[in-house]
Amino acid sequence: MISRTRPIAFFIVCCLSFSFVNKTAAQQSKGQVVIGGNAAVSLVGIVMHNAFDVIDNIQSFKTHITPGLSGTIDCGLSKRFSLGAVYFYQSASASWTFYTDSTSNVPASYTGDFHARITRTNVGARALLHLGNNENIDPYLGLRIGYSHWNISSNVPNLKVLGNFKKFVSMVWPQVLFGMHYYFNSFLGVNAEAALGFPYFMSAGISLRFGGIK
Repeated sequence: MISRTRPIAFFIVCCLSFSFVNKTAAQQSKGQVVIGGNAAVSLVGIVMHNAFDVIDNIQSFKTHITPGLSGTIDCGLSKRFSLGAVYFYQSASASWTFYTDSTSNVPASYTGDFHARITRTNVGARALLHLGNNENIDPYLGLRIGYSHWNISSNVPNLKVLGNFKKFVSMVWPQVLFGMHYYFNSFLGVNAEAALGFPYFMSAGISLRFGGIK
């Protein structure tokens, strides 16, 4: 937990420094629309590997875990406040050719083409408070409320127990956001976020902004 909270704390300090020391920030004006596409870092890989603890003696085990992919659209209701819609997707898959099943009364070994896949999506809304008055640098604080849904599938019978994960994670999750946009011009920019909560704890990507009343 320490390694995770330190970079988030550092990011928050940087945002606040830009906002209150240099007095730079919000570009978000009334009527302005900002569209973002991000890659995010999460703990889903750990979940994937821990889920396979029910299988012993796996051979030729391969995994593929995508980064979290996030899309956002934020609409400025005023110079300081915006509301937006958010979407997040991530998947993790695994394949192997041999394993020993020790969960049955009589352990048995199996050979074949085995696979499993976990996908998760999160759809929600967020409210952002934009700081300062600079057109190019926009630190913000926000709250996101999203519904996460997990889908788990496998052609190995004893992995069906992974479906139990959906009972715990397919639900509404809050998330506190600390982010910043930096714009190269009136249209194109980059952004970064640190977050407390689900579905990710850090992300970065591209932002496009349109219109707005100055």
